[in-house]
Amino acid sequence: MSDLESWADAVARDLGVDPDVVDVAGILDLARDAAHQVERPAAPLTTFVAGYAAATAAARGEDPLDAVDEALGRASELALGWSAAPVVPLGDDGGDQPASRADDEDGDGNDGDPHDDGSGTTVPDDAPDED
Repeated sequence: MSDLESWADAVARDLGVDPDVVDVAGILDLARDAAHQVERPAAPLTTFVAGYAAATAAARGEDPLDAVDEALGRASELALGWSAAPVVPLGDDGGDQPASRADDEDGDGNDGDPHDDGSGTTVPDDAPDED
């Protein structure tokens, strides 16, 4: 048994979880998928949510091993299909732009916020008006 497997066994037992339902390889695969497809902090968040979903399903009477497999599989599919730049449809021409530009009505990079000059930096309240 590797040190990681020993750790997984110890933490599972200490937290009252059957160590047989802890799929170390599946959890690590999910963490990898979430970290690479979404962003690094998504790894622990996603594995926690998948574990919680599996526990909830098991509490409803589903087989714990099946619940873990289902949660890990679904979360991994979601991570692998994740797009870092969600798009929202704009106008009738079917054109799409990143969601961050959805409020930019005239395309000048400024969403109408008086503190946003479109450059990605914030303009202080006491800055001279360039209009």
